[in-house]
Amino acid sequence: MKIGVFAPSPATAIIDAITDAGGEAVTAPAETDGVDALVTVGEEALLALVSDGVSVPVLPIDAAAGIPSVTADDALDAVTALVVGDFDTETVPLLSATVDERTVRALRDVMLVTTEPARISEYAISSAGERVAEFRADGVVVATPAGSHGYARAAGGSVVAPGELASIVPISPFAIDRSHWVLPMADLSIAVVRDEAEVELLADTRRELIVPAGSSVDISVTETVSIAVVAETTPVLPGSGVR
Repeated sequence: MKIGVFAPSPATAIIDAITDAGGEAVTAPAETDGVDALVTVGEEALLALVSDGVSVPVLPIDAAAGIPSVTADDALDAVTALVVGDFDTETVPLLSATVDERTVRALRDVMLVTTEPARISEYAISSAGERVAEFRADGVVVATPAGSHGYARAAGGSVVAPGELASIVPISPFAIDRSHWVLPMADLSIAVVRDEAEVELLADTRRELIVPAGSSVDISVTETVSIAVVAETTPVLPGSGVR
């Protein structure tokens, strides 16, 4: 089995474990379709990998809350299990956010924020073509179940169980009693109704593009990522993570 390895530093022990188990290790392969599975070390490596799309199982090591992963202590046993095929898979949805025919992917969340601190804009949320809410805020975050454990939760949103629902939370809303929502990720739209400063789209904290006033970000689930689950994997339970 050919295993691609994505890590912020040389992952010698992981590469050795792959080889010892009879596999072939490829460090940061240019084409992920040329490997049978992938190993990522740390959250940033995982997020960078899925931003370009991935079609083979991924074994995350030391990913943050919300993603099934293994700890560094269990990594070598987990990698061995991956090589010999002793794993199951869990499908995790990826958000696709489209603005003017440009589409970006996010595993955790998509965020709209003003580029200048303390400047508010006006946003509108629509689901299945129906207007849900309109509010003024510094921004708004749309989080997948994986991302609902992180920034969205810290901003007051709900933790969402695995599935295809999103947690949507205004960031520093003008009206302090403004609510948050849990809506299907399919056929979801966030419009910039009015802006006092440029509004930027971020996907998993990556700065992607400017969204002009009057434009909408159309959000859907068109792709998924397959997470390799081995005996050492830490399960993700609804309600766990940031509180």
